[in-house]
Amino acid sequence: MNGPFTGFYVRYVLSWLVFGLLVPVVVIEYSAAYALGSVAAALILTFGIDMAAKEIARRKAQSMVNEEVTCIVKGYRHGNGRRGYVVMTDSYFLFVPVFRKIRTVLETDHIVRRQVDGLTAEVTARMRHQYRTFTFSLLSKRKLLANLEQAVKETLPHKRAAIKKEEA
Repeated sequence: MNGPFTGFYVRYVLSWLVFGLLVPVVVIEYSAAYALGSVAAALILTFGIDMAAKEIARRKAQSMVNEEVTCIVKGYRHGNGRRGYVVMTDSYFLFVPVFRKIRTVLETDHIVRRQVDGLTAEVTARMRHQYRTFTFSLLSKRKLLANLEQAVKETLPHKRAAIKKEEA
């Protein structure tokens, strides 16, 4: 129960159990309109909230970098423990929390290494005088992986991997 998307799934299951099944079964005797309203509430609590949050993240990213969003995936940033969306445009890689400020904006030209293992993405970017690694858990990797491969043509190997090759 400690996964980054546990709350997301719990909200879906509880909304459908309570508003999609339990309430309609109980109130169908009194009014079909109440039963349909309850199913509508379940739809809004599941898909409506997610669609609204995704649109907020899309607009925040577009206003930040003035570019059209090409990829948006629900994610969790390790290190600061934030939930939000991993967003890619033609020349930027962003992590957009829905109700907080955007603090992770990387130009794709500065990304020197990308690695996607399972549903974990690790991106290393060249900053002023250092390299920083950002780790994200993703809900789906398919769209992000294709856009990352297109934006970042070559990736440098990890330091430890390069040292092991030299020793061998």
